Amino acid sequence: MKNMNFQVNLQGVIDLLSNHLYSDPGVFVRELLQNGVDAITARKKLGEPFDESVKVEVFSSYTISFTDSGSGLTEEDIEQFLARIGSSAKRDNLDAADDYIGQFGVGLLACFVVSDEIVLITRSALGGDALEWRGRPDGTYVIKKVKRQVPIGTTVYLKAKANYEEYFEYYRIRGLLNKYGKYLKTPITLTEDKYEQTVNVPQPPWEMEKQEAMAAYGGS
Repeated sequence: MKNMNFQVNLQGVIDLLSNHLYSDPGVFVRELLQNGVDAITARKKLGEPFDESVKVEVFSSYTISFTDSGSGLTEEDIEQFLARIGSSAKRDNLDAADDYIGQFGVGLLACFVVSDEIVLITRSALGGDALEWRGRPDGTYVIKKVKRQVPIGTTVYLKAKANYEEYFEYYRIRGLLNKYGKYLKTPITLTEDKYEQTVNVPQPPWEMEKQEAMAAYGGS
């Protein structure tokens, strides 16, 4: 187990995110969805078939989880995204456009706006041990190996900090997922207790309009 510190003024970066870059605290949902989709895209490049999915679960005590079936992270990947957090605090930085690991770290930071701790469980498609990473906004984090069986991919657990509980309620999460994920192609599901629903629409309206236009053209 490793007990370490971020190499940047993490609280300063979090303040920058919450006060300047992210006007709505609920944007953490967008960032976690994007991280999941990016991880799935990265795993596709490996060429082996797998079931694409992003699963969101709402628990009691204002706790939620985001699980993706993407490429997962190695310990080197984790340390790499932590090292790059200080170099870019904006996701659309052109120099980082193809930097999946760097973007992952920046997206993960958005969670500190609404939570006092981020717990990440991950196993890389490239092999190696399953890992647990726990980070706190004071700049400390712990990495340890996970002994239990963990599927390839990543799960992020968050518990709401004071005054942000509403962002962890089922109907608020459903609304945010619908806002940011409705037209994503990766299947997204939301679960609370035993109730599960699919967030995505089967086909975005612009694709339906395109197909209808093509059908009308072909039939004329």
